[in-house]
Formats: sequence, C-alpha cells, structure tokens
Amino acid sequence: MHMNEDELDKRDYDLIVPLYLDISALLDVFASLEDGFSLAETQIVRDSTGSTKTSEAFLEAGAKFVTLLKLGVGASKQKTDESKKDTQRSVERFNTYGSLLYTLRSRLNDKDLLKTAKQGLRLEGLEPSDFVEIRGVFRPDPLMESIVNFDRLMELALPIIQIQGQSKIEEMESEIETNVEALEKENASQPKSERHASKKRIDEYKKQQTQYLEGLRKSTTNNLTLIESMRNLFKNIGKDLEHGGVRTFLMNPTDVTEYSVVIPFLKEYSRDLTMTELAHKDLRLFGKVLQNVTEEDEAVDLLQGTGLGIMGDEILNSLFSAFKEMGQSGFEIPEITRYIKSPVLQVLPIAVYI
Repeated sequence: MHMNEDELDKRDYDLIVPLYLDISALLDVFASLEDGFSLAETQIVRDSTGSTKTSEAFLEAGAKFVTLLKLGVGASKQKTDESKKDTQRSVERFNTYGSLLYTLRSRLNDKDLLKTAKQGLRLEGLEPSDFVEIRGVFRPDPLMESIVNFDRLMELALPIIQIQGQSKIEEMESEIETNVEALEKENASQPKSERHASKKRIDEYKKQQTQYLEGLRKSTTNNLTLIESMRNLFKNIGKDLEHGGVRTFLMNPTDVTEYSVVIPFLKEYSRDLTMTELAHKDLRLFGKVLQNVTEEDEAVDLLQGTGLGIMGDEILNSLFSAFKEMGQSGFEIPEITRYIKSPVLQVLPIAVYI
C-alpha cells in the first residue's frame, strides 16, 4: 500500500464518494485479497547498551473502528543523536472505508478481476461471482416506490381532508344559524294565529339540517378512517417488501443496453436510509454477480421471498389495478410489474458511488 512520490504522480486517480457501502463485504473481500491486515502499532527502541524495548498500541474497538482503520504496516528507521538511541518504528496509515473501497477497486483492476465497461459487460461474458462495475440509472422497485409515494400523499391528504371537512361543517352551521334567525324574525312578525304553524316549520328545518350536519361529520370521519386504514394496509405491504431491511432497485445500464440489472440493497448500509439519494440517479454500482438470466422463458420475481409472493394473481392484480387507476386519475405512478423478464443480471451490491 506504500507508494513513492513518482508513483503517486503517475497514478490515474478516480476519486469516488460512496452513497452505499456494505462494510462487512468490503472488509471481507479486502482482507481475503490482502491476506489479512493488522490493527496494531509496534514500536521497537534499541538503546546504546544493546537492550531492546518493545511497546504496542492497539486500535480501540467500537465506534472508532467504524470510522478509521489502521492498515498497511511498513517499517522505517530513525536515528536520534541527542538520546544516542536508534529507534525503529512501524508506521501505520489510517484509512476510511471509502479509501479502502478505492484501494480494493484498484487491486481488483490490477489483477484483472473487475469487469467494467472497458473490459466489456456483455451478458454472455458475465458469470456468477464475477466482480463488476456498472454505470446506470437506478430505479426503485415500482411497487415499493408506489407504496412510498402513496403513503406520502395520504400523509398530506389527511390534514387537508380534515380541514376541508371541518370548514364545510362550520360553514353549514353558520348558514343554518342565519336561516333560523331569519325564519324566527319572520315568524315574530306574523299574526299570533299563524305563529304555531310557522314554528313547526322552523323546528322541522332545524331537525333536517341537524341530521345533514351529523351525516357530514360522519362522512368526514369515515373518509379519514378509510384513508388511515389504507395507509396501514400499504405500510404493512411495504414492511413485507422490505423484510429483513432489503430494498430492491432496478438499473438501466448506460454502458450496455441489452439487459436490466436487479439489485437487493441492505438499507442499513445506505448513507441515506430513505435511499432517495440513489433513486433516478446516474451512478456506478460495484458488486458481485448473483445470477445471469438469459433464457427467454426465465425472469426475476421481485416478490420472491415476500408474503405478497405467495398470494394468488387475482389478489395481486386487484392491488396493481388500484395503483393503475390512481395513475389514470392524474397521479404519477410508475408502471408496476412483478417479473423482470430476461435478459437480466442480479448483482449483490458492495458499493454505489459517484
């Protein structure tokens, strides 16, 4: 991992910023490639009497380990005339996970183990377990994206419906009160012989309007309850789709156009847990090939391993139709599909970066 200044000047830097980084996979691959690495610092001091003192300092575990790693131990000698001691120290370099990713990509490139657009990314040349770097536009699973958007829409709609319903009720109450005052004033101006019949009409009007207001209140409450129930339903569907913290994305590669890419992300390794940083962005994916689907009658099932996946087509078609109707009503709903037909590549993601 050590380079002299000439080597650094000649190096073709491709500095990256990770938006998603599977730290466990990164360290496993890096350690395997480098035959392990050390997390200890050793300092050896030899004095003029010939005795040797050795001291060691170890990197603390826990939170600091998440941020910095000590890798690449190299030896250097330093002579101090004042103390008359020769000091030999091991020098350690601190790395972030981003710098480890950069180094890992470079190592894989040097060993011709990373397949990129330069080496060719044609589907027939990719096998399970191959390391790949693919550039393309990331799209969330259409069903999950629709559920997330629907939940946000309902979150905005609930207070609006509540305010509109309350406003309409208050408006009707004011109108009824005004009308009753006018009727009572008119009744007071009539002869006493006619006031009784007029009073009955006023009472009947009040009764009718009270029933109307009660119906309006119930309608508003029912609408709010219905929307809340729908939100809970779709939230449960969303939890099922993200079982185990996995969020599926699709990619349209920009380097090749012959196939789609399906990527199962672990949300905990994303810089943004909502994963909106990745959605509809042109980024680079680094990972290992899981599956290469090339047969015409094959496809990747986006609902595989979920509760929805064991439901019948009739139930799923009803759910998909509900979103389709929303799209026809003016809402921006992506086309929902369960199967991604071949040719398609499934990739286990290690990192996504710009």
